[in-house]
Amino acid sequence: MKAKDVIKHMKEYNPEDELLVMWWDANVLTYPNDIVSNQEWNKIIDRTDGYGFDEINNDIYEILEETLFDIRKEHCNKKENSSIFNEMIKYVYGKNPIELREHCDKGEIK
Repeated sequence: MKAKDVIKHMKEYNPEDELLVMWWDANVLTYPNDIVSNQEWNKIIDRTDGYGFDEINNDIYEILEETLFDIRKEHCNKKENSSIFNEMIKYVYGKNPIELREHCDKGEIK
């Protein structure tokens, strides 16, 4: 992807939005005595264009999802839970939030 394409996509966001962004450029392969030329980097891009990064994307998605779940689970003992968290609890544990809170109070959910 060209930098201009990234810039185009970024215009859709508010400048204050928090994003998780990962990208690579030729510098990632550059060592003190070994610099990747533009020609080499362009060949790398050409050869990897269209490569499926689905597995990596899935790994990152799972990490984000688990982190969100952990954050919401930390509020397990609070009386006010979001409706999204309530639905998530029902899906994952097969219990409604009140039942889950009882299990949390007993230390059964870690």
